[in-house]
Amino acid sequence: MAKKKTPTNSNNNDVGEALALLSETLTDEEARIRDEGSEAFKTGSYDTARDVIDFAERLIAFQNKVASLADEWEELENAREAATPEVQEDFLGTGIKKTWRPACLRRNPPARR
Repeated sequence: MAKKKTPTNSNNNDVGEALALLSETLTDEEARIRDEGSEAFKTGSYDTARDVIDFAERLIAFQNKVASLADEWEELENAREAATPEVQEDFLGTGIKKTWRPACLRRNPPARR
């Protein structure tokens, strides 16, 4: 299983915090599933134990995907922090540059009321 990461202290780290919370929740779920599988095995419910093992394997694969996303997000955070002050202010700061508009709005500006 991937190592749990602590989110950085960035002001705009909602994604990192969400990924950390998801990782923590999945770790708790993994522990619950292990207990459930152990209990099924102890009581001789082998079909249930096999089903729990199958689910646990899928859960662990999902945990690894979340860990990979967390790593990728950390790389994006590092790239943002390494950007020039102008780029940070204009595009990555508290808001998107005022003169910038998504392509969909440039083609079809919203009607004014």
